[in-house]
Amino acid sequence: MATYQIKLEQYQGPLDVLLQLIEQQQLAITDIALADIAESFIAYIDKIEELYPEELADFLVVATRLLYIKSRELLPYLITDDDEPLTNLADHLKMYKEFRDAAEVLEQRLATGQFAVPRPVSLSRLEVVEFNPPHRIEAHHLRELYEGVVAQLETIISIPQAAIRKAASLKEKITALHAILQQRQRVQFSDLLHDTTDRIHIVLTFLAILELVKQDTITVEQKHSYSDILIVCK
Repeated sequence: MATYQIKLEQYQGPLDVLLQLIEQQQLAITDIALADIAESFIAYIDKIEELYPEELADFLVVATRLLYIKSRELLPYLITDDDEPLTNLADHLKMYKEFRDAAEVLEQRLATGQFAVPRPVSLSRLEVVEFNPPHRIEAHHLRELYEGVVAQLETIISIPQAAIRKAASLKEKITALHAILQQRQRVQFSDLLHDTTDRIHIVLTFLAILELVKQDTITVEQKHSYSDILIVCK
């Protein structure tokens, strides 16, 4: 499996190390451009021949945490008291590391052909398990059942490549948002969504707003919790 490497001005290396640096407060989240990370991962996807589901899951775990942390840092007044405190970040990163370590152990066992860890079992505790299929079942019935299970598994583990391709350019979204604000000076967040329910479009728009806030080119206002967000061009 290929290994995804991040290449930014502030950091170059794998995702795991980036998590450790943020956990140890050796790297500020406000210095990280989430748009560049997403662009880098999309470029990586385009180059490799096969994207493994676990690799995409790893990236989404880290990207989601980074987005949440950066949102709190840039827009602290939008976070309610019910939101998860940042002190739980270490717990999340620790849990993520444990899953990664366990996955590596399982991968090593599979590579060496060690599919099970034997343990002594008392013969008196063994139970005889018998398989008694219906009398009328035939080979084609079993084949149909098998094909049905395989079809369900393929649906579960398939990667939505088309959806990933839709996020091909966050920088284009940032440029488009900046152009809108240059013309209108101020705009509501809901107006940018155009009543869309496409999650990718919503996330890209929110990321673009965060980047423009970081660049100090816009300000955001919200009068009440859960009310619409007003975006103003400086």
